[in-house]
Amino acid sequence: MSLTKNLIAALLALTSIGNAAVFSYDEAVNGDLSDEYLLPTQLSPGVGTSTLKGTIADGDLDLFTLTVAAGMNLNSIKLLSYATDAENTGNVSFLLSQPGAILSAPPSNDFADPIGYVGFGTWAEGREILRFLTTGPPYDYASSLEPGSYAFWINETGYASTYQFSFTVAPIIIPEPSLSLLASTSLALLLRKKRARLPNPPALSTPH
Repeated sequence: MSLTKNLIAALLALTSIGNAAVFSYDEAVNGDLSDEYLLPTQLSPGVGTSTLKGTIADGDLDLFTLTVAAGMNLNSIKLLSYATDAENTGNVSFLLSQPGAILSAPPSNDFADPIGYVGFGTWAEGREILRFLTTGPPYDYASSLEPGSYAFWINETGYASTYQFSFTVAPIIIPEPSLSLLASTSLALLLRKKRARLPNPPALSTPH
């Protein structure tokens, strides 16, 4: 990635810090998602479920960056609804993603760099999408994504289609020690203290 692209990515990441909040983004209300890969629409979901609704057609680009705040995980991307040409209900659209604030190259049909992707259509309504993203870490059927920025590209090579996704973010839970672990640790400390208090055995004397 060039110095200019690195600088843009860093600035985009910085502008997203501290802006995390549940959102409901609708292209019909909030405006079209960006079609400039160096300036994707910035979305920073807070704890809870956020939604994104838009329309995509052949030749159109919907590009956005999702920034997961520190201490959070992105636990779900679900396709809530999908509508396409009435006579071609088997149409397939694509959700593609790379880690980072921007894509590594301009979007194109011959995009060469590794990128996670999943096809979706009417059959996928109501289904989890995140666990089907493939091709390289951090995806590969991951059940969640760690804190950081992720560049997304929604692509359509056929009929105009309308989609709605949900993104669910939750705090990272650090497991508490189990009762058995606490008990065994306490017992070990108690035995160590008892051994420390025992008097030293008398020295053996040498017979004269």
